[in-house]
Amino acid sequence: MIKVFICGINGKMGRTLKEEILEDPELELVGGYTRTRKSNIDYTSFLEVPKVDVLIDFSVPSLLKSILDYATINNVALVLGTTGYDESELKLISDAASKIPIIYLENYSLGINAIRNILSDLTMYLANFEINLIEKHHKNKLDSPSGTAKLFEKSIDKKINMYSIRTSNIVGEHALIFNYEDEEIEITHRAYSKRIFALGAIKCAKLIYKKKPYLYTYNDLVKGVS
Repeated sequence: MIKVFICGINGKMGRTLKEEILEDPELELVGGYTRTRKSNIDYTSFLEVPKVDVLIDFSVPSLLKSILDYATINNVALVLGTTGYDESELKLISDAASKIPIIYLENYSLGINAIRNILSDLTMYLANFEINLIEKHHKNKLDSPSGTAKLFEKSIDKKINMYSIRTSNIVGEHALIFNYEDEEIEITHRAYSKRIFALGAIKCAKLIYKKKPYLYTYNDLVKGVS
């Protein structure tokens, strides 16, 4: 069994991950990091965390250095799902990937990653189209535009008009709209629960286990890049 640790275990994503991991016969949940201990598998210091195989992180950017220190010292693979990193923090992730296997995705939905893969081909055929992106999330989401919106812009490699809405309890919605003269194409992805992100992160945890040090993309793992 793959021994897994969750950073942010008592957050919304952490609780969803915990439920899914406990039901998965291939995984063993060793514990999770949290600010306030609520169970006997909760840890409040990385100095106390035992050796595991994979750490899945859905917490806050301020914990990144502690996570990287723990993972590099103990040779632990990382599945990073926290968004909102600045350039210096992204550099820390890139540097650590020379020592341990890491995957960092702004969105672990399998559907979002499928859309990302078709965007470069699509925009090649729609070079004259104006591109707008409307993203909606719950009112407590901190970053705006979302990490997924930035991911789409990077995949398109073209400036797009972004509009962010924070309201109610929307899990996540991204609509890419391509306009040109008398035609319009729209690609919309809606997340109805956080479970889709948990399942995507778990899939990546299984795929990155025992990989060589490298900063992997989702495509790398799916295609079996070692």
